[in-house]
Amino acid sequence: MSVYLATGHYVQSEQKDEFYTTLREALYQGILVEFDLDEQEIESFTKPPTDPDTDNQRIIIHETSEGGAGALNALMDETRLSRAFEEAIDVLHGNDSNGCERACYDCLMSYYNQREHGLLNRHVVLPWFESRMSLTLDVEESRECVSCLW
Repeated sequence: MSVYLATGHYVQSEQKDEFYTTLREALYQGILVEFDLDEQEIESFTKPPTDPDTDNQRIIIHETSEGGAGALNALMDETRLSRAFEEAIDVLHGNDSNGCERACYDCLMSYYNQREHGLLNRHVVLPWFESRMSLTLDVEESRECVSCLW
């Protein structure tokens, strides 16, 4: 299963590494909170673009145990996906006017992503998350995966 998240004009070319790294971590944190998972139950990484003419990177999130908890399958439900996005906004201090400057250990930073701390910037992804709060899923079958486009 694959979920396609259109990034469109939200990615500035000079901030693409910050954007995709922060988006991946925020999605990861939002899913952990929404589905009450431990950090060891899912993993995520950013895959570079396969087309050299585009900056679109892919964020891969997968369950670590065989069979998994079914959390990622549950993201096909619009309500659960929206709640994961809401949790991500909370993680990013989106509902807190006294949030951190870029990233902190209360939001995006952790022991496991120390090498990426310099790339984490909550401000570059908050507009993207806020624009997705009224999403609808369009499930499209293909030979290789189920893609969700919105």
